[in-house]
Amino acid sequence: MKIRKGFVSNSSSSSFIINIHSAVKNVDDFIKTFNDFLAEHIENKSWQDGFVQPQFLTPEKVEQSGPNDFIIKEFMPFYNSPDDLPEYIKELKSDDPQLLKEIESKYGMKNRGLRIINNPPKDENGDTDNDESTY
Repeated sequence: MKIRKGFVSNSSSSSFIINIHSAVKNVDDFIKTFNDFLAEHIENKSWQDGFVQPQFLTPEKVEQSGPNDFIIKEFMPFYNSPDDLPEYIKELKSDDPQLLKEIESKYGMKNRGLRIINNPPKDENGDTDNDESTY
């Protein structure tokens, strides 16, 4: 058990690693396709209270992990629970088969996995308790 001394903040950040299978074969086409998905998401959700507009995908956030498979690395400055996930990530990991089928037919994308790496704040001694979750 760790006992923390001094000031400790209760906010934390997280990194997200999203594995997506896509109909496209290269990173540039994947970025365009994913940004089209984000643009539609923004158009459909921006009227909602509390909507946080996601940043568009850039080459620094994407790597190709295999034929038609891509990994997106994203950062979120505040994360306490799965309820705090950005809405577009919730759509990609939805339990709604109709929504997932729509995303696949429109954008040729299937979510293969989501990993969340919590980056809790450091106390004055630089100590943290990292936590990792997979959905």
